[in-house]
Amino acid sequence: MSDDPLISLPAVALIIPDAEAICEAATRPNMRFVPIKTRDQQAVLALHGSRSLLVRQRTASINAVRGLVGEFGLIAAQGRYRMSELRQRMNAMTPDHLPAIACQAINTLFRSYR
Repeated sequence: MSDDPLISLPAVALIIPDAEAICEAATRPNMRFVPIKTRDQQAVLALHGSRSLLVRQRTASINAVRGLVGEFGLIAAQGRYRMSELRQRMNAMTPDHLPAIACQAINTLFRSYR
Protein backbone atom coordinates (compact mmCIF):
# COMPACT_ATOMS: atom_id res chain seq x y z
CA MET A 1 0.00 0.00 0.00
CA SER A 2 1.01 3.59 -0.50
CA ASP A 3 2.08 5.96 2.26
CA ASP A 4 0.99 8.88 0.09
CA PRO A 5 -2.04 10.49 1.75
CA LEU A 6 -3.32 11.66 -1.64
CA ILE A 7 -3.96 8.09 -2.81
CA SER A 8 -6.87 6.56 -0.98
CA LEU A 9 -7.03 2.87 -0.17
CA PRO A 10 -9.94 2.16 -2.54
CA ALA A 11 -8.00 3.78 -5.39
CA VAL A 12 -4.96 1.60 -4.66
CA ALA A 13 -7.19 -1.46 -4.45
CA LEU A 14 -8.47 -0.67 -7.97
CA ILE A 15 -5.02 0.08 -9.45
CA ILE A 16 -3.22 -3.08 -8.29
CA PRO A 17 -5.42 -5.61 -10.16
CA ASP A 18 -5.17 -3.50 -13.32
CA ALA A 19 -1.38 -3.42 -13.08
CA GLU A 20 -1.28 -7.18 -12.51
CA ALA A 21 -3.48 -7.80 -15.54
CA ILE A 22 -1.29 -5.58 -17.74
CA CYS A 23 1.85 -7.43 -16.66
CA GLU A 24 0.18 -10.79 -17.24
CA ALA A 25 -0.98 -9.78 -20.73
CA ALA A 26 2.43 -8.41 -21.71
CA THR A 27 4.20 -11.66 -20.82
CA ARG A 28 1.95 -13.91 -22.94
CA PRO A 29 3.64 -14.87 -26.20
CA ASN A 30 0.42 -15.27 -28.20
CA MET A 31 -1.11 -11.99 -27.10
CA ARG A 32 -2.55 -9.97 -29.98
CA PHE A 33 -2.28 -6.23 -29.82
CA VAL A 34 -4.77 -3.89 -31.48
CA PRO A 35 -3.19 -1.45 -33.92
CA ILE A 36 -3.50 2.23 -33.13
CA LYS A 37 -6.20 3.98 -35.16
CA THR A 38 -5.16 6.61 -37.67
CA ARG A 39 -6.61 10.12 -37.52
CA ASP A 40 -8.78 9.32 -40.53
CA GLN A 41 -10.18 6.23 -38.81
CA GLN A 42 -10.89 8.26 -35.69
CA ALA A 43 -12.61 10.92 -37.81
CA VAL A 44 -14.86 8.31 -39.44
CA LEU A 45 -15.74 6.90 -36.01
CA ALA A 46 -16.56 10.42 -34.80
CA LEU A 47 -18.80 10.91 -37.84
CA HIS A 48 -20.66 7.63 -37.21
CA GLY A 49 -21.00 8.33 -33.50
CA SER A 50 -22.32 11.85 -34.12
CA ARG A 51 -24.83 10.63 -36.69
CA SER A 52 -26.02 7.88 -34.37
CA LEU A 53 -26.55 10.41 -31.57
CA LEU A 54 -28.51 12.75 -33.86
CA VAL A 55 -30.74 9.91 -35.07
CA ARG A 56 -31.48 8.85 -31.47
CA GLN A 57 -32.27 12.45 -30.49
CA ARG A 58 -34.56 12.89 -33.50
CA THR A 59 -36.36 9.64 -32.69
CA ALA A 60 -36.78 10.71 -29.06
CA SER A 61 -38.20 14.09 -30.12
CA ILE A 62 -40.64 12.50 -32.54
CA ASN A 63 -41.80 9.99 -29.94
CA ALA A 64 -42.20 12.79 -27.38
CA VAL A 65 -44.34 14.79 -29.83
CA ARG A 66 -46.49 11.76 -30.62
CA GLY A 67 -46.96 11.06 -26.92
CA LEU A 68 -47.81 14.65 -26.01
CA VAL A 69 -50.34 15.17 -28.78
CA GLY A 70 -51.79 11.77 -27.96
CA GLU A 71 -52.65 13.14 -24.52
CA PHE A 72 -54.94 15.60 -26.29
CA GLY A 73 -56.57 12.93 -28.45
CA LEU A 74 -54.53 13.40 -31.60
CA ILE A 75 -53.14 10.04 -32.71
CA ALA A 76 -50.50 9.76 -35.41
CA ALA A 77 -48.79 6.94 -37.24
CA GLN A 78 -45.17 6.17 -36.46
CA GLY A 79 -42.33 7.56 -38.51
CA ARG A 80 -40.73 10.87 -39.22
CA TYR A 81 -42.48 11.19 -42.58
CA ARG A 82 -45.84 11.52 -40.80
CA MET A 83 -44.76 14.50 -38.73
CA SER A 84 -45.76 17.23 -41.21
CA GLU A 85 -49.29 15.81 -41.36
CA LEU A 86 -49.37 15.61 -37.58
CA ARG A 87 -48.19 19.21 -37.27
CA GLN A 88 -50.91 20.43 -39.64
CA ARG A 89 -53.57 18.52 -37.73
CA MET A 90 -52.24 19.86 -34.42
CA ASN A 91 -52.23 23.48 -35.63
CA ALA A 92 -55.81 23.04 -36.85
CA MET A 93 -56.97 22.11 -33.34
CA THR A 94 -58.88 24.74 -31.38
CA PRO A 95 -57.56 26.11 -28.07
CA ASP A 96 -60.41 24.21 -26.38
CA HIS A 97 -58.79 20.93 -27.43
CA LEU A 98 -55.12 21.95 -27.30
CA PRO A 99 -54.16 24.82 -24.98
CA ALA A 100 -51.83 27.45 -26.42
CA ILE A 101 -49.02 26.70 -23.95
CA ALA A 102 -49.07 23.02 -24.89
CA CYS A 103 -49.06 23.97 -28.57
CA GLN A 104 -45.98 26.16 -28.02
CA ALA A 105 -44.15 23.41 -26.15
CA ILE A 106 -44.94 20.81 -28.81
CA ASN A 107 -43.95 23.20 -31.63
CA THR A 108 -40.59 23.62 -29.89
CA LEU A 109 -40.12 19.86 -30.12
CA PHE A 110 -41.15 19.96 -33.78
CA ARG A 111 -38.41 22.51 -34.45
CA SER A 112 -35.80 20.51 -32.51
CA TYR A 113 -36.00 17.37 -34.64
CA ARG A 114 -35.42 19.03 -38.01
